[in-house]
Amino acid sequence: MRMHLKSLIFNALLLIVYAFTISAVFPTDVSDFLTQSLWTQMESYKDKEGDGNFVFDTDSCQADNNWLFRPDGTFEMTEDVRKCEPDMPFLDTLSGNWSLKNNQTVLSLDLTEFDLDFQIDAIGPNEVILHIMDTENPNTPAWEKILLRR
Repeated sequence: MRMHLKSLIFNALLLIVYAFTISAVFPTDVSDFLTQSLWTQMESYKDKEGDGNFVFDTDSCQADNNWLFRPDGTFEMTEDVRKCEPDMPFLDTLSGNWSLKNNQTVLSLDLTEFDLDFQIDAIGPNEVILHIMDTENPNTPAWEKILLRR
């Protein structure tokens, strides 16, 4: 029992130190965090059944897209080797503007071709997890989640 208590206290202290380290490393402003580097879309998950269970999308043509958030609010997404529409090279690079809404919990992309909103699910040292929101009905459950890494 005593050993369990020591272990519990030790783990709690590690968690506190980790939390302080993360807060010291990451800016409190999500905008600053996003503009620090180029992001690559590494993984995509889809809820194909609409039941809230997301499955890794191994066929995602977007799994190597590069996302660039500039401090001036402009945005550029560039396809890398995997092309979603190889016969439409004008879609290889999408550009527009980006912003944060709802107390920095929603990432909004205003692209020339279309607009997208993403709920920011999590931010880690080198990754961001987003899920696509239905802009016409924000209460609709997400159907796709993506992982960006730098």
